[in-house]
Amino acid sequence: MSFRRAVSLACGFAGGSAVLVCAAVAAEKHRYFGERRRVSAFLPAVNAAQPTAWPSANGWDYNWDKRDPSTMVNVRRKEISGENGSQNTENHKPTATRHIFLIRHSQYNLKGEGDKERFLTPLGLELVSCDLLREGAPIEPVPPISHWKPEAVQYHEDGARIEAAFRRYIHRADAKQKEDSYEIIVCHANVIRYFVCRALQFPAEGWLRMGLDNGSITWLTVRPSGRVSLRALGDSGFMPPEKLSRT
Repeated sequence: MSFRRAVSLACGFAGGSAVLVCAAVAAEKHRYFGERRRVSAFLPAVNAAQPTAWPSANGWDYNWDKRDPSTMVNVRRKEISGENGSQNTENHKPTATRHIFLIRHSQYNLKGEGDKERFLTPLGLELVSCDLLREGAPIEPVPPISHWKPEAVQYHEDGARIEAAFRRYIHRADAKQKEDSYEIIVCHANVIRYFVCRALQFPAEGWLRMGLDNGSITWLTVRPSGRVSLRALGDSGFMPPEKLSRT
């Protein structure tokens, strides 16, 4: 299956349970699917507290994903300055770039109560699910809106889960990854908007100021250095006007 074909199929996915669809690595030489695991294994007992908008003097925290090579080496300080320490640092230095495509699900039934009744439209396909990526209320938005006011407990629970999803999926490549990867994640608008704010180190409370069409594509690039670029946000120009929706 070509990468373009994979994107086309992914746009047909939707549903109450968000999904990790596939990854095309090194121009489609390798592929893998997200592994279904229990949510409890990934939920840290923390609130969804986020870093400040500008965490350092130059406006960027290079260790935002806790994977900076200098922090991945467990050697004594005197060894770091020597040959062994330098070699160990190089072994932990990423060289590949991750291209992460966040695709909002297609239209689904909003009238039902609960995920089981919020089923896909006829465009849906079979999915590989990841419960960490389910829809939710990541963090209380600023400014607030009047027509959607989740309880504080929902922000507390959903925020921790969606933050755990961000930490699992959005980060620089592992040092063992030698080729650039192109990965597709199909999930919900709230999750995507929150991921974008966190990845760009913008105030996470601004997530609700962005709008995304169903089936739209958001493209994040994470460089080996930890730099993050937003290549596209909610791109839906590939769909005819009559097929656009936000429900």
